[in-house]
Amino acid sequence: MKKVMFLTLALVSLYANEELREKALSKGLRPIPKDFSTLKSLREQAQGPTQASFEMASTPELIESRVGKNPEYIKAFRKVFGEDEITFDNITKAIAAYEKILVTRSSYDEFLEGNETTLTKEEKRGLNLFIDMGCKACHFGPAVGGQKIQKFPLRAYNSIIDLTTTFDEKTHKRHFSQMHFNTKMYHPFPFKNVGGFLGKNGTCYFRVPILRNISKTAPYFHNGSVKELREVIKMMGKYQLGIDMTKGQLDALEAFLKSLDGKLVEYNLTKK
Repeated sequence: MKKVMFLTLALVSLYANEELREKALSKGLRPIPKDFSTLKSLREQAQGPTQASFEMASTPELIESRVGKNPEYIKAFRKVFGEDEITFDNITKAIAAYEKILVTRSSYDEFLEGNETTLTKEEKRGLNLFIDMGCKACHFGPAVGGQKIQKFPLRAYNSIIDLTTTFDEKTHKRHFSQMHFNTKMYHPFPFKNVGGFLGKNGTCYFRVPILRNISKTAPYFHNGSVKELREVIKMMGKYQLGIDMTKGQLDALEAFLKSLDGKLVEYNLTKK
């Protein structure tokens, strides 16, 4: 299993150069699903990003060729799969096997199990805000997200009239805050549209991100345009929820999200 992890970690950097991308594009990309929400396994999912023109832009043949030229990969694949030939299918099996053990446990898990002392007062305030303001409508489940396709931003970034509210933590109600006229030029997102990707079928629908270990996974959003977690929280409040949060509310939400950081669960795995 350690060999599988080694293989997949190294594969991440294998396609990160422009020369390889150009070669892959010149050879023609294999068809990949237009709707990744229909995929039924991690193995199927692993086949997509490696071939997608807007991600790794490679082909199965090119991937097999590159991996097959590395002596360390040849030894590792032979040991793990018992075969001399390195195939795209086995590469995606390795990636899926690695992804399955990327499970962490945090103080938030202990809190859910009944230990209320594991979260600080500020972290609990952030959790309450997360629930009461409506973040949980999209970020739900064990992974705190990842189970839904959602439009972003929900509130039109280019509305002529921009209405915002504040959130009252005592009454759990919103109050009108301000109104102003929007005069900025059209832009689909409240950040630079690096790469020009507009989500599923160009409709600005994206997979809701998983929030586990979110403070460790910068940069943020689909194109990595935002580098600070606090700025992400502020943007999501304003453009998904229509709420201008106070400094205290931002502090609390940031503290709660950091409580989702965990330690990798150790697995004692042996080859059968």
